[in-house]
Amino acid sequence: MGDILFIQLKGMPDGNSRFHWDLGKEFFASFGNSDILEASVEVDVKVEKSGESIALYVQLGGKVTVPCDRCLAPLEVEIGTDFELDTQPGSDCRNEEENGIDISQDVYDYACLSIPMHRVHADGLCDQDVVRYLGADKATVSGANPFESLGALLEKNK
Repeated sequence: MGDILFIQLKGMPDGNSRFHWDLGKEFFASFGNSDILEASVEVDVKVEKSGESIALYVQLGGKVTVPCDRCLAPLEVEIGTDFELDTQPGSDCRNEEENGIDISQDVYDYACLSIPMHRVHADGLCDQDVVRYLGADKATVSGANPFESLGALLEKNK
């Protein structure tokens, strides 16, 4: 994976600088994430530099398409979050030799964390063929107690 979100710090004047990136599914795929089927995510970064101190304020937002947990059909969900990074050159810069910082991993992590844990379509919007199949599977379970059929099996083997 290359330095997709690299901020060159060498020669950056003191004060505020701004950066913007538009990320697609290729960004997530570069991390080996195959759950992101499509993506349209904007990343805005404000860098405040004062001498050796550097603060990054990152905002990201947009939409990603993931498989629905219930029917596996594509589901578009909105994501958004913001976070801050403080650094000094020579301390935790990810690419010291280039005197800059690559925030790709941070953006990837925060974007993935902002995706809902339970990803399902609203009622009635799931793939109806899958819903019918899931409904048929539930009908084969006898009674409300899933262990009820074990009792019948024990009786049969006596």
